[in-house]
Amino acid sequence: MHHLRTALVIGMVVLAPPAARAESVNFSYSVSVGTNDLNAAGAGPIYLSQTGAADGSSLTINYGTGAATMTPTASGSGQTTQGADFASSIPASIALATFSTTAQPGKAGDFTFTAYPSVTMTLTDTASGQSGKVLLPLYINGIVTPSGGTGLFAGGVYWAPSLTLGGHTYWIDLSVSGVGLPASTEPPVTMYALVFATPPTNIDQSEGPPGGPAALPEPSSLTLSAVALSLMGLAALRQRIHGSPTVPGLIATRNVIRSGPCS
Repeated sequence: MHHLRTALVIGMVVLAPPAARAESVNFSYSVSVGTNDLNAAGAGPIYLSQTGAADGSSLTINYGTGAATMTPTASGSGQTTQGADFASSIPASIALATFSTTAQPGKAGDFTFTAYPSVTMTLTDTASGQSGKVLLPLYINGIVTPSGGTGLFAGGVYWAPSLTLGGHTYWIDLSVSGVGLPASTEPPVTMYALVFATPPTNIDQSEGPPGGPAALPEPSSLTLSAVALSLMGLAALRQRIHGSPTVPGLIATRNVIRSGPCS
């Protein structure tokens, strides 16, 4: 009986599938930005416009008494460790863009704004040379007060759509990307994201990685989530500027909401 039991154990070990080993996955990437929706609301007046470089190297939002510029990462690289699944994978932290502000002579308004720039990442799997593009759901919001005070914030919403390249599925986590934009006298700040690699999967790619902490909602839910996060950021900024826990102008009946360049 003892010999039979030993033989069974050995047989189970031999027949058991080998455990997946961690694998280092190298990649390179670049990011570009273009103009997209620009929304404003408030008692007014509203002074707001945006300009983007033709080559996608920068986006500037002018808000009357100042301007905020987003400069995406022209080229970068990273290494992530792919495990058997998402939970055992180790992400790479990558720089998406830097943000800076400048003060300028102009009229002070009374409004809040949210921009949804068109941000595209091109990611290349180093081993295979395969590349793909993905749109990153990022936003920039801010408050401009009649006294000339401003508060600006940029962030991302959940997961970007995944890319399967060279036998790996890449996932980009934007939930860690939030940054407060610096004052004009302060140095630029950098926005980061996490990149995971997992074995290829047949799951619905819009649901986020299996076992991941958050899933990417449907497009309509994504828009609502972005608005909610933006309002939360604006409320915090308003409180930081002059102690009010609310965001005046977002619910007043005299509000105006505009899409596209405002002036």
